[in-house]
Amino acid sequence: MAASLKGTYKLEKNDNFDKFMEVIGVGYATRKIGGSITNTNQFIVEGEKVKILQKSTFKNWEIEFELGKELEVKTVDGRQVKTIFTWEDNKLVQKEWPVKDPSLETTYIRELDGQGKLIATCKCKDVTCVRTYTKIADS
Repeated sequence: MAASLKGTYKLEKNDNFDKFMEVIGVGYATRKIGGSITNTNQFIVEGEKVKILQKSTFKNWEIEFELGKELEVKTVDGRQVKTIFTWEDNKLVQKEWPVKDPSLETTYIRELDGQGKLIATCKCKDVTCVRTYTKIADS
């Protein structure tokens, strides 16, 4: 389950991140800042609850959720969205859609590659972005 993701991961590589951010509606200035910084993601699992803490020099953000339960949140770039997380085939799958335009669905798939890397594949419309993280701590 999601407990296998427990730990802290540092962003090492972004592929197509600027184009992805543009498609999901992130403004130019925020895209440029977001594409130039490195962040860490910490996954904390406590019973049925999962928390993701994202930290960077630009902005910190966190989300707490239970698998299979929809919630409404504000994204790190300020968009108001509905989202739901599920665990499928050893992957944390997140579906997200803006409150203002539910047709603009985005999917984030987070999975471990077996070599200490967390691969986050982000998809919206016909744009795919892959973000690669390296595990730097177990908690």
